[in-house]
Amino acid sequence: MTSSLTGKQTCNYILLVDPAICLTLARPHTSPTDVIVTGTFDQWSSSIRLAKGDTGFYGTVKVPWDEKVSYKFIVDGCWLCRDDQPQEDDGDGNINNFLQVPVKPEPPVVHAADLHFDW
Repeated sequence: MTSSLTGKQTCNYILLVDPAICLTLARPHTSPTDVIVTGTFDQWSSSIRLAKGDTGFYGTVKVPWDEKVSYKFIVDGCWLCRDDQPQEDDGDGNINNFLQVPVKPEPPVVHAADLHFDW
């Protein structure tokens, strides 16, 4: 899609991270026929095709804790970054979006003395 303000191709995707450390990806427009997300999580194999719904394209990708994940969208064959997310050069001249996945939180500690049972 082309922005009427800048003439540049833009990408209107939503990227969320849930507590299970899955990237939930959505494209809120239905005009493309095919949207793929690819990145370091699938070794750039273009293996994650987003499902088309009534209001856009959606999919979920599991990612490892405490790693930087680079990714990009392929919309009808065109490789696109999301303008409102962090971007970096991969060292080979390719610009990708990236996300620093947080460190896995420690599970809560429950002490036996704190447990109360009504039997």
